[in-house]
Amino acid sequence: MLNVAGTPIFYSVPVQYKRTDPVEGELYRPLTVVPPVAVNIGGKAYVFADNQPKLVPVTVKAGRAGVRGTVALNLPPGWVAEPASLPFVLQNKEQEQTLEFRVRPTGTTESAGQLRAVATVDGQTYARGYQPIVYTHIPTQTLFPEAAAPLIKLDLKRKGNEIGYLMGAGDEVPDALRQIGYQVTTLKETDLTPANLRRFDAVLLGVRAYNTVNRLRFLQSVLLEYVQGGGNLIVQYTVNRGTVLPEIGPYPFKLSNDRVTVENAEVRFLKPQHPLLNTPNKITSRDFQGWVQEQGLYYPSQWDAKYQPIISSNDPGESPKDGAILVADYGKGHYIYTGLSFFRELPAGVPGAYRLLTNMISLGK
Repeated sequence: MLNVAGTPIFYSVPVQYKRTDPVEGELYRPLTVVPPVAVNIGGKAYVFADNQPKLVPVTVKAGRAGVRGTVALNLPPGWVAEPASLPFVLQNKEQEQTLEFRVRPTGTTESAGQLRAVATVDGQTYARGYQPIVYTHIPTQTLFPEAAAPLIKLDLKRKGNEIGYLMGAGDEVPDALRQIGYQVTTLKETDLTPANLRRFDAVLLGVRAYNTVNRLRFLQSVLLEYVQGGGNLIVQYTVNRGTVLPEIGPYPFKLSNDRVTVENAEVRFLKPQHPLLNTPNKITSRDFQGWVQEQGLYYPSQWDAKYQPIISSNDPGESPKDGAILVADYGKGHYIYTGLSFFRELPAGVPGAYRLLTNMISLGK
């Protein structure tokens, strides 16, 4: 408080820690009050296609020296964890220890819920993580997110087993596919040879692969040879500018800025009898519920007659967008371009996204 001519003026001053870096100079960091222990779950979501247990790592981090206690998982009905709880001892401040639980569903029907990790120290419970955000261009921020992750038991059928995945700009789709039982091989550019690709039931290109992997301009013929021989090639969204070659499919189509930003926008089936909507999983409007952030982006606006558009949707007040999924037969195989945001939906554990992508992988099997 200041007093100016008898008038009190109140102002706030943040409590900060100052240190001097030999390169950056004076650096300031806000004072953060942390609990005795923070709890972080290892995965974003746990998705089960059967009742086999999955490993759930839980990391505890000490906010002070000499912390000991137990960690347990709180699960919804129809789920079990083994063991029921585990002890931990953290002698030093900021020391970490990772504990492992095995979690599985007990029922046979589709279900969903939340897994929550809870630490107990001196009779008090703590159920939040610790996530510092440190960049040189902004003040340090510290988040304390809930120690929780979705649990999903899927009603899912699949055909095929071996998947090849060429990463583009980076996404978590391969890990999501592994969760439901696929054997996923992350491909390097040097792995794209006709002999190597033949062993895969499907090959997926990660988001923006045709914007970021320069050698695809020389390897496109290899990918199309794989399709022609009976393979499934699934291309995820590609930005409509800066592609490494002018045509990214076996037949022409024109990428656009078309997108559907309302994640739960109504979806209309243009080809309701197409195998992609029926085999091995029956796709219904329910499979487009619970999507997160957006439905899809960078849809084609024009395409050759050899492509079949499968679904249509649009944001309120906009014209229908029919290019979310384009499928073309090419030789003995299938080429699929999709702008649907699988890279967001699968890590979030959206059941319908898993079923739809599984149908794409299974096409023709």
